[in-house]
Amino acid sequence: MRRNKLHLRRWLFNCAGALSLVLCVGVLGLGVHTHYRGLYLEWHTHAGDRYSAVASRGTIVAEQEWNEIYSSLAPGPVEGFELYSAAGPLVDPAGWQWPAPDWEARMLGYGVVIHRSKSLGPRLQSVRPGPWQSTVLILPIWLLAALFAAPSGLWLYRWSARRQRRRRLGAGLCPTCGYDVRATPDRCPECGTIPSPPHNPPMQRTGAAGKLLTVRTRLDRGSGH
Repeated sequence: MRRNKLHLRRWLFNCAGALSLVLCVGVLGLGVHTHYRGLYLEWHTHAGDRYSAVASRGTIVAEQEWNEIYSSLAPGPVEGFELYSAAGPLVDPAGWQWPAPDWEARMLGYGVVIHRSKSLGPRLQSVRPGPWQSTVLILPIWLLAALFAAPSGLWLYRWSARRQRRRRLGAGLCPTCGYDVRATPDRCPECGTIPSPPHNPPMQRTGAAGKLLTVRTRLDRGSGH
């Protein structure tokens, strides 16, 4: 049972490492693409909220607008997804400015910007009556790629460590420090590592089993004569 759990954890860890590697490569590809064409994704919910993401010039701007605001001169937002692709890259979103935010924390253009309920102009209205709020997150794409690469990096490190351990054990070296332990296999004199016993030690013949085998051998010899 314990060995099955170990295999399951190892399988899940391998899957997470492979998935993070695929996501990292995908995000890096997106970053390269945004230097040639800007991307814009919107999701209008049934409740009247809006989630959007803009990717351009290696930067992603994600926004969550609770109680969406739109122009009163245009029809209201339609529920569903919308994806746009610009003919070229947009202005670097890290340089975008939001007028009079209620709270802002930015460094080198990246960070968080929050707007809360204020009086709307004559040409603006919200989907639902009442307060509204907009939260904007500006991130560099390389940071997302680094976050996705962390699990795959850990997976590669552990895979390399297991491979090195097997190679050292096969060569008669200490799996921890690589010291030659062929003369002292019970304990490494350099670092004090005690090698773990094998998972499936060889079966030992008991005294009763040995006697039974001897009797059977004699009987076989007698029947052969």
